Amino acid sequence: MRRRSLLSLLPIPVVVQVLPLYASEVLLDANRRQLLYEFHSGLWMNLHHLLYEQAEARRARAGGGLPTQVKARLDALLSQIDTLPAAPRRIWNDALEAYERVWVRRDLLFDDGMTRIKLRLAEREASLSLVGASLPDDLRRALQLAAPVYRKHWWPEHDRNNRQKADDLARRVQELGLALTGQLAALYRSPWPSKGRLRVEMAPYAGFGGAYTSLDPTFTVYQNTDPRKRDWLGLEILFHETSHAMIAPVETAITRSCQKRGRAVPEDLWHVLLFYTTGEAVRQALARRGIEGYVQYADANGVYGRAGWLPYRQALALHWQPYIDGQADFDGAIAGIVDALPPKPTMDNGRSTPS
Repeated sequence: MRRRSLLSLLPIPVVVQVLPLYASEVLLDANRRQLLYEFHSGLWMNLHHLLYEQAEARRARAGGGLPTQVKARLDALLSQIDTLPAAPRRIWNDALEAYERVWVRRDLLFDDGMTRIKLRLAEREASLSLVGASLPDDLRRALQLAAPVYRKHWWPEHDRNNRQKADDLARRVQELGLALTGQLAALYRSPWPSKGRLRVEMAPYAGFGGAYTSLDPTFTVYQNTDPRKRDWLGLEILFHETSHAMIAPVETAITRSCQKRGRAVPEDLWHVLLFYTTGEAVRQALARRGIEGYVQYADANGVYGRAGWLPYRQALALHWQPYIDGQADFDGAIAGIVDALPPKPTMDNGRSTPS
């Protein structure tokens, strides 16, 4: 998932280090191995996302009507609070109530205020206190209140998980990263989005998708224990998130092709194309190293079927795959996809009407 931004077409930059280092938090071992990403494990960022997840779980459970499997997962998450001794449990619940009352009602990705909070927490990641931080007062108080409890009861495990996942990702980035940056930049007709390492915050929660990315600057939060991102699938999702900063030329081409045909832009087509393209790029990169049988993330996790995207995927396999393989041109592939999709509402004076 990502915030939208338009990028100009520039040559692929040389990757150099330009971001500030926060020595107590930046994952130096993971970052020494590769030049593309700067992995971080920050207490304040992790605490923020944990409180958000638990508040989200409480709201969902209170709403009722949940599938058994979902309810069991939420109960397991919230049962962690019940294991706390009485005094720290009261403190934690006070902080959690602030998130339930205000912050969980705001989207981690699409709310500009939440993005600013994420950036401010990143700036203070090595600080022992948030005093003086440019944060909403009630959020700062909640984080400061919960921090001692978090440091004692959850942070050591979360930090360990962050480092283990970052080390795994770094090893895979070192192996495939430079090949993927070149291929994806060429396929999306957009440059790699940074001259320096792209910041990635490892955290125990990163929204329902397990990762999300805001733009300007490109900044990803990546869930460290999501079972859907095992092995090479984790690398695919990392590059999927970065691809959100590169997809604008594809979105523009889809819109232009649809307008030319007098039809509405198919909802989420750009995102399905992003899933397919990044997954296929990883599959091909692995195949070149003799690793066969890779199944891309969206296929492995049933994303296309759950989201109603199977017609899109079929159109991509017919018309976009030849472009990926160098056997079709960009505009022709986009046109072929649009033409292959089932009829959608047509455009009438800028408004959608049934067709």
